[in-house]
Amino acid sequence: MSEFWSKAKAKAEEMAESAKNNSIQTKLHAEKLVLQRKVRIQKEEFGKEVYDAMDLQNQELTKQVFLKYKENIEALNSKIAGKDSEIAALKTKDPNSATVSSNDTQTQPSTSTSESGMAL
Repeated sequence: MSEFWSKAKAKAEEMAESAKNNSIQTKLHAEKLVLQRKVRIQKEEFGKEVYDAMDLQNQELTKQVFLKYKENIEALNSKIAGKDSEIAALKTKDPNSATVSSNDTQTQPSTSTSESGMAL
């Protein structure tokens, strides 16, 4: 009987660890989406600012604007790459994880379904 409880306890611990990894991955995906949104906003702001500089035909100002936004966007992209690395490490740790891949988050929102197949 104690063998049964040992196996049950081990399986419960395994499931708890898997659930923990899945929740961390979900959090990282959400953080990644926020960073991707910030990149998009930076690019939109860049377009507005560089348009004005180009309209004035001021090459030096155009270059300054580009370098400012390039630095900001590269920093954000670096953070996104870090999130991707963390997610990959968690997936390696738990190959049974059921989170959405990073490519899927860019094209469509993720939806979770219950065992009955209904969207959560």
